[in-house]
Amino acid sequence: MPNTNTAAVTATLEVVGQFSLELAFCQAGKDNGLLPLNNFVMQIEEAVTKLDSPNEIKQAVTLARNCINQIFDTTAMFDAASIAWLSGWQTWLQTALERWQTDDALPEWPQDWPSANAPATGQKLPVAPSEGKKLPVAAAPESANDDLLPLILNLDADRELLSEFINESQEHLQNIENGVLVLEDAPTDADTLNSIFRAFHTFKGGSGFLNLTQIKNLAHELESLLDAARQHKLAINSPIIDVILEGGDTLKKFVTKMSAQLSGQDESPIVVPTSALIVRVKAILADPSALVPEKPKAVAMEKIVETQAAANVVIVDSKAEAMETAKPAEAAKPTMANAANAAVGFVKVDTQKLDALIDLVGELVISESMVVQDPELLALPSRHLARNLAQLRRITSELQRTAMSLRMVPIKATFQKMNRLVRDLAAKQGKQAQLIFSGEDTELDRNIVEEISDPLVHMIRNAADHGVEKPEARIAKGKPAQGTIHLRAFHRGGNIVIQIQDDGNGLNKDKLLAKAREKGIVKPNEVLSDKEIYDLIFAAGFSTAEKVTDISGRGVGMDVVRR
Repeated sequence: MPNTNTAAVTATLEVVGQFSLELAFCQAGKDNGLLPLNNFVMQIEEAVTKLDSPNEIKQAVTLARNCINQIFDTTAMFDAASIAWLSGWQTWLQTALERWQTDDALPEWPQDWPSANAPATGQKLPVAPSEGKKLPVAAAPESANDDLLPLILNLDADRELLSEFINESQEHLQNIENGVLVLEDAPTDADTLNSIFRAFHTFKGGSGFLNLTQIKNLAHELESLLDAARQHKLAINSPIIDVILEGGDTLKKFVTKMSAQLSGQDESPIVVPTSALIVRVKAILADPSALVPEKPKAVAMEKIVETQAAANVVIVDSKAEAMETAKPAEAAKPTMANAANAAVGFVKVDTQKLDALIDLVGELVISESMVVQDPELLALPSRHLARNLAQLRRITSELQRTAMSLRMVPIKATFQKMNRLVRDLAAKQGKQAQLIFSGEDTELDRNIVEEISDPLVHMIRNAADHGVEKPEARIAKGKPAQGTIHLRAFHRGGNIVIQIQDDGNGLNKDKLLAKAREKGIVKPNEVLSDKEIYDLIFAAGFSTAEKVTDISGRGVGMDVVRR
């Protein structure tokens, strides 16, 4: 079919040209250039998919993907055959794109390539094992004993690369978790599937480059799982979402332990079991039809209000308020595309440098004030000097406002973490609950955002544990089976308020008062107002839970929130 988007094809040709330049520096027996080539192929894959290019071009790109994957899965180094094949592939693809751009006949399909009419997935390409170094750890663990093999970090040679890998991994892990929660509501969302796939794919590429074999093997299987979903060979359901989340959690354990070892805080061997999870993923891929969806999970992450980002200062209203319900049609559901768009235009800056800049601006403001207020300067009868001083003051004030705003960050990321918390708590307790956001565009000083995370967790846990009832109890009260927790941020006067509401039981005055008397917090004959009774929840060690669990009951929570 003729191409109608010449600009996009031209951009793709530029990436193919960059691929050619990088390939020229690749050498047999070495891995230099492997990650850049992998990234170029990824860009080309996305481009030809969006362009709806001819089948031959799509098949050719898939063959390149198989070639790169085969290198990662074997020695993680080039050999003469792989370099030669990739060189011929680049020449063919460039010619094909140029001819498609001008609506000419595509070049002849190479004879040594798998048939253009046959599925390209899984085709073995001419990539022979290198004579060079072998990976320190063998293939994916096949037994529990292999889980005892530690992850080896080459701190002497790869310290900077490992640090960069860890920093980038944090973002990929967040994308995986946020994306999976979106998939619960929209399991066929292509942008989200592609985003999670790319996160696992990047994990595999980076870990393969650094010889982090356990991470590479796990990421490869999870990537294959997402790829099957992208190709509509596998339907995303609750059991598969659990597997993907577990995979993300396992990768997070690796990254956390690597960070601790890199910083010298923990020099113990990095051992994280992966074999059982890999076996589960392979079983799903081998027979997707055998995976029977479970009963509806205790949480359906629906109707998440997509605003933008948010800020922090907790003000808790103990009095009951009318719950504002969000209709499904009104709730803008987040997608990974929205998240990607939100990230455009941001750069990562060392927080120490940022703090130093703000301190310097503060010193500048003080110095400016001393100069402008100097009596000798004010005594000079120069209107020109007065205008210049006024301009200096205006610019300094604007600089101060801008510098202070650099410390302001949205609370959106903090809010999104609560999604996973509600999901897991509700599932564990056999409840149905949804978390709805609003007002995430509020911003606060980043130090406050960091401090507010733990109190927010306590409050969300209380709402899910003490507030939202089980489905049968809610139905008996005439409520919907699914409970709703609303997390919102907004400005009120000169304050920023973070408010949490749930449509559950509310506070039971009689139970609170009885428990307080039982614990000796309130004297037997003491009379309290409603407000004083509600304030009992902030007493240290106070809890109305009938039994202590891993979720609540120890009386540690609301007193922390108040402090």
